[in-house]
Amino acid sequence: MSIRWLFPKLTPRKVARILILLALPIIALTQSQSLRHSQDDAMLHIKPYDGAALPDGFYVYQRLNEKGIAIKSITPEQDSLIVRLASPEQSIAARDVLRLSLPKVTITAQQATTPTPFWQQKLTQKQSKLG
Repeated sequence: MSIRWLFPKLTPRKVARILILLALPIIALTQSQSLRHSQDDAMLHIKPYDGAALPDGFYVYQRLNEKGIAIKSITPEQDSLIVRLASPEQSIAARDVLRLSLPKVTITAQQATTPTPFWQQKLTQKQSKLG
């Protein structure tokens, strides 16, 4: 059962090249989609005022979980905590909850972004109409 009679000059090497050329755009698109999802992550940076104790990560988890805020991770970093959340909306809600629960800390909401690759910027630009 060979289809060699349809494409007599198609060698296995040419077939492999064609498959690779077809797979590369698919891989590039899936990677750009995964980058877009990672850009949607939001985080809170919790740092105590001078002389105040750093809050326990489990305490922070309990306060946010009580309000139904989904947490991706809580990571200690030097003299602070980094709380990663699923969306910017949850970040705002979490900041409000923690400001009431933790009066002796500063809470900074940060949007985790990565720079868009040059090639992706060029592909997504609006094409200007000429003529």
